[in-house]
Amino acid sequence: MLDMPDIEQSRRERRIRTVIVEDEAPARGRLVRFLNVHPDVEIVGEAATGAEAIALIERAAPGWRR
Repeated sequence: MLDMPDIEQSRRERRIRTVIVEDEAPARGRLVRFLNVHPDVEIVGEAATGAEAIALIERAAPGWRR
């Protein structure tokens, strides 16, 4: 029997790690809900200001997960 890779694990490894930056909480929430339904997107954090975004990006390292 062939050893098939775990499809879900493979999909998680290809996800786009994303930080949502929006100063209006309702709009940020809509963006999060919209992107959460996409299986290839992983939201790694949310920020309301540029300073919060920079700090979060340095910690969360968004981008393509390898």
